[in-house]
Amino acid sequence: MKEIGEGLRENEYLEELYLSNNLINDSGLAHLACFLETNRSLQLLDISRNLFGPEGFSKFAAKLKDNAGLTHLICQRGRDQDLSQEPEGFECFKTLADSIKDN
Repeated sequence: MKEIGEGLRENEYLEELYLSNNLINDSGLAHLACFLETNRSLQLLDISRNLFGPEGFSKFAAKLKDNAGLTHLICQRGRDQDLSQEPEGFECFKTLADSIKDN
């Protein structure tokens, strides 16, 4: 994920990126978050059905505060995983809401 994140950091053309079912863990999600700080062209990001947990998602969500381009985030979990039922799940959604409220 680090290489993908670095390659997308300066990309001005990509508008949609579908990364569902790619085994992205907390560390991989952190690399994606770093590129989102500077990328303004990406409008849709699908990170569904990956391996990151509430802590990784919270860190990712906090980075979205400085991103003005992303308008669609798809982060659906697997059928047997419900992030909202985990104690940390509510906090990561709150972080996401706080990050995007001004966008």
